[in-house]
Parts: sequence; C-alpha cells; structure tokens
Amino acid sequence: MKIFLGSLIGIILTNIFNRLSIANKLNNYRKLILKYNEEIALPKSTAYISDFDKTKFYVLNYYSIVFEKNNFNGKLQRTYDTMPMFNSEIYKSIPSEYLFRVFTVKNDYSKFIDIIYSIDYLKENSPLSVSTEFNVQIKEHISYKNLKPEETTEHFKNCSFLEENTDLYLSKIKNYAKRADSLKTELNEINSNLRGNSALWLLKYIFN
Repeated sequence: MKIFLGSLIGIILTNIFNRLSIANKLNNYRKLILKYNEEIALPKSTAYISDFDKTKFYVLNYYSIVFEKNNFNGKLQRTYDTMPMFNSEIYKSIPSEYLFRVFTVKNDYSKFIDIIYSIDYLKENSPLSVSTEFNVQIKEHISYKNLKPEETTEHFKNCSFLEENTDLYLSKIKNYAKRADSLKTELNEINSNLRGNSALWLLKYIFN
C-alpha cells in the first residue's frame, strides 16, 4: 500500500511539474510575441506605409522629377527603412506544438499564421524594391525603344508606357499599403488578447 501511495504521489508531482514547466514556456512565448509585436512589428508596419507614401509620390511625379529636374521643394525624400528586423523568423522560432497553445482566444492562432505570411509578403515587396522595379521598367523601355539621352524627355511627354506603368505601380502600392494596414489591425488584436498579468497567464496555461 505504501509503495502504491508513493508511486501515486510521484506521478502527481511529476504531472504538476510538467504542467508548470509547459505553462512557463507558453508564458515566455506569449511575452516574446507581445514584445516583438509592440517594439518591432507594429512600428515597422507604420514605417512601411510611410515609405510607400514616398514611393507613391515618386511614381506619380516621375516625369517632373527625372526630366524636369523638379525637386518639389524638398518633398522628394526616398530614403527608405531597409527593415532588417521586420521578418517572421522570431515567430517561426517558436515550436509549433507550443505556438498553438499560446493563444486562448478563438481564431487568434489562425490570425497569427496570417500575420506570419503577411510579414513575409510585405518583406518581399518593400517600398525600396517596388521603387527600384519601377525604375528598371522605365530603363528597359528606353533600351527597347533605343532612345538617345536627348530623346528621352520628349518621348516621355506623350508616352503611353509611362502612363500605364504609373497606373500599374500605383495599384501595387495601394494593395501593399492596404495589406500593411490590415497587418497592423491583426497585430493590435493579438496584442490586446495576449496582454495581462504574467502570474494569471501562468495559471491559465496550467489549467487550460
């Protein structure tokens, strides 16, 4: 009987220890997600949208900037944040068996997965890359038309390619900025649901 009780107590203590250990890990992952969201993901999403405002201005006024040499009284500022820390690697470093259990509100896990894909998507389509891509398209058009330097200004005065390319990239910019704005909304929703007293979260994870 004593051996049985000793074994039972050992099993109970082991179970309590395991639950406490897992709850502590979940709580630490929760705090990691919150910290990254608040200090990096949200500020960088805001900077992303701001940088695309610069790209939009550049694309809209390309002819005046490049061919008329108009600097718009200093409004043209195309210095972009390269955002090396704006990526999903921190999220992906969390083991999947724990990541699912971090979230206690319905649909937060699927929303978080969407956040991961959104960040990857926006990182691949940064304001700098879009601006560079727009310039490359124009240069390729000049090369295709075999235009001499002195011919380019006159050519682009009535160039349908420039107009069509401008419309195309304005549409891209609108979509990327919209995606970044949606990302900010999702990040704020996740943060709101993950905030709270650490001890209370620990208890929640223990008994969840």
